[in-house]
Amino acid sequence: SAKQILDPTLDAKIKECGINQYIIIKQICTHPEHTSKGIASHLYNAFINKYDHIPLVVAIVTNPPNPRSIAFHKKYGFKQIFRYTAPDGLPRSIWIYANKG
Repeated sequence: SAKQILDPTLDAKIKECGINQYIIIKQICTHPEHTSKGIASHLYNAFINKYDHIPLVVAIVTNPPNPRSIAFHKKYGFKQIFRYTAPDGLPRSIWIYANKG
């Protein structure tokens, strides 16, 4: 399958953590009228079940702070591995979910 690296610096930092193969989830959002209805949970469950052998990596923008996203990812067992400032200038915290499959 084709591999596309959107941010080579981020890719290198993830690999420094010993993670050579991963799926990065750039952004999942729901329309304000449909938040807290389980849509994002359904999507994450689909990713976790389908890719149970590949770590999932997410980047959460930290300025402005996003406590809802952090709480959501903690609920799923994601762990923060480092902080990073992306090429767009926005600081992010990088989180990983290493499936047990």
